[in-house]
Amino acid sequence: MQTVICKKVCSLVVSSFFKRFHSFKSIKMQVFTQKRNPLTGGTEWDVQHDDYDYHQEIARSAFADMLHDTERNKKYYRALQLAIEKMHNDGKKANVLDIGTGTGLLSIMAAKCGADTITACEAFKPMAECCLKILERNGVSHKIKVIPKRSTDLTVGEDGDMNQKANILVTEVFDTELIGEGALSTFDHAHKNLLEEDCIVVPDSAVIYAQVVECPTLQKWNKLNDIADDDLEIMLRAPSK
Repeated sequence: MQTVICKKVCSLVVSSFFKRFHSFKSIKMQVFTQKRNPLTGGTEWDVQHDDYDYHQEIARSAFADMLHDTERNKKYYRALQLAIEKMHNDGKKANVLDIGTGTGLLSIMAAKCGADTITACEAFKPMAECCLKILERNGVSHKIKVIPKRSTDLTVGEDGDMNQKANILVTEVFDTELIGEGALSTFDHAHKNLLEEDCIVVPDSAVIYAQVVECPTLQKWNKLNDIADDDLEIMLRAPSK
């Protein structure tokens, strides 16, 4: 009798396990994406399923604005030209590392300026795939090695992502606050692990300009508001000061 009961219990346990397993397999993986709320001015998390079309993120991005920023692009090109010339004049090869390559524009500039080796890393894989197509279209894919990784995951060595450390770093990991995209940690890791001691960094310095303004709308974004229910009855009042 005990043997029969044990068999039934085991059968129920196994059946329950497989039901849960199949239920787990049917659940789609989810990821979070960041989106800016135009009403509050804040950044919010949005849940996306695993079949989310990441290419839409590229389409909605600001890449086009950067590509058409002629003044910015001319300065980057000239800086790369000078950096590569200096390495060659010193009898060295110009080994360029492009962190956050995006469309590959800066790597293409480095190739046009005569860099000997170019390693471009891009953590966002759909963008890295787009970059490969752009490089092919511009006839420089054989000069540039694209690695779909974060720069902090790059390895250096005979079997690594880079055969040797770079002596020129070019990157555009800046935002309107300059260092909001983790620029400091990116540069710090690169100097410690990916770059030669006498490397040239493009750009190598920056200046932030600020202007004091008064804007009631912007002020509301940093102010606590009263919380009301569906009938607009105040449930929780924000402190007056």
